[in-house]
Amino acid sequence: AMLKERNRFQQNIQRLRQETLDVKQEIGSTESRATELSAREQQIRHQESVEVPRARHTISLYANISSIRWDYNSDLVKGFITSAQGSGIQSFELDPAQHSSYFITNNLWDLMGH
Repeated sequence: AMLKERNRFQQNIQRLRQETLDVKQEIGSTESRATELSAREQQIRHQESVEVPRARHTISLYANISSIRWDYNSDLVKGFITSAQGSGIQSFELDPAQHSSYFITNNLWDLMGH
């Protein structure tokens, strides 16, 4: 009876040690994943710090070259074009569901040419 009790305790101790090892491995794996995710986050933040200003600059450059001022609050391709020759402002409002991107592009080029 005493031997059975001792064996049962030893089995419980062995099982608890194995569970402890399993939990430690899981913690290590989770910490490793957290480190990977943190590094990825830093990489994305760095990329964003470079790409966002570059995109803003490009958009600003296109806006200045084309003299197009977009209405970003509209679902339509909408805004106005100011003329470099001083011939005034031409507004535009095109529905991308009704016109191809080719048509819209050519329409805007035509407006900029006048």
